[in-house]
Amino acid sequence: MNIGIDIRCLMQRERTGVGEYAFNLLDNLFKIDSQNQYFLFYNSHAPVEQNLPKWNYPNVKFCGFKYSNKLLNFGFRFLGWPKINKMIEKKLSIVPLRGISRSEKNCPPAGGLDIFFMPDYNFFALGGGVRLFLTVHDLSLEIYPEFYSFKKRLWGKFLAKKKILKQARKIIAVSENTRKDLVDYYKTSSEKVEVIPLASAIASCHCEETEGRRSNLNNPPENYFLFVGSIEPRKNVESIILALNQVKNVDLILVGPKGYRANKVFRLIESLGLKNRVKYLSYLNPKEKKILYQEALALVYQSYYEGFGLPLLEAASCGCPIITAANSAIGETIGQTALLVNPYSVDELILAMRQIKEDHQLREKLIAMGYQQTKNFSWQKTAEETLEIVTSNE
Repeated sequence: MNIGIDIRCLMQRERTGVGEYAFNLLDNLFKIDSQNQYFLFYNSHAPVEQNLPKWNYPNVKFCGFKYSNKLLNFGFRFLGWPKINKMIEKKLSIVPLRGISRSEKNCPPAGGLDIFFMPDYNFFALGGGVRLFLTVHDLSLEIYPEFYSFKKRLWGKFLAKKKILKQARKIIAVSENTRKDLVDYYKTSSEKVEVIPLASAIASCHCEETEGRRSNLNNPPENYFLFVGSIEPRKNVESIILALNQVKNVDLILVGPKGYRANKVFRLIESLGLKNRVKYLSYLNPKEKKILYQEALALVYQSYYEGFGLPLLEAASCGCPIITAANSAIGETIGQTALLVNPYSVDELILAMRQIKEDHQLREKLIAMGYQQTKNFSWQKTAEETLEIVTSNE
């Protein structure tokens, strides 16, 4: 089969959640599948090739374009043109097969795209006969619009997600909770949605055991809690700051990009006089992040809603205890291996942070349970199950 894949989420040097999913899924997919032909679609008027993964496989071809994203997305959304499959065929001089049924083609075929896979929602247009497969990570924008800017909400409206979901042959949800949300909110048939969870690759990163490894992170404190994720309202970072103010002799490290209303978090830090106890790091590579997980007292993750919660799995795989909210898909990801607290209760969070800080045996118990939980997930398994769904004739 000829499989097109949307890799527009991989054009940035610093990958966030969807980018991590796409990279690890495809990295494992290309390792296990040498039969199908893969065409990786991206578009950027600015040069982004240096940011793209260096996959060197004979059956993997990059198909980059340099159009204005605004104009291209307008054409996709309102004109249904240009067709991505035709763009790829023209660029690579693929001659579509005529008069041959798809079931009779040899694999890989010489003709045009059979399948187009999107690891997240995006603007697109496809010609007839190309089957669309889509991964949905969460419905936070639909369920909690108050956590997002007007611009983001407007983008969600223009994207016409309901139409995309209807067009997709199959939908991959990263959790049962996301599948339930799709059924409840969009009335999507549950039979159309397949659940394939994410995994963590961070534990396999090799970190040099040298005395200077902490200095590479600008000398992190000796005794700290850790938060990993975007600084935005949905992640509920303000409650962590308020709790920290009541838990003495411990610091906090925030790791992640500044999102919508991040300034409120930093104003709160300053107003409480916590600037010397809170360290902010916008982006870390996997090796650096692994070091912080390994040496933290715990990951504190008080999100109001998650489609999966990848930092939870990353922390568990690195031997980091977890304090997290009891909601959405978090229970699926981390099970009963964390201290679960009400995200609306700062008092509960204060108690949990004090427990972790003072009870060494509790920390060791949570670490052991976390390691056991991570055995249920692997990127190879995610890739195998995705390949099976995408290439199925159903």
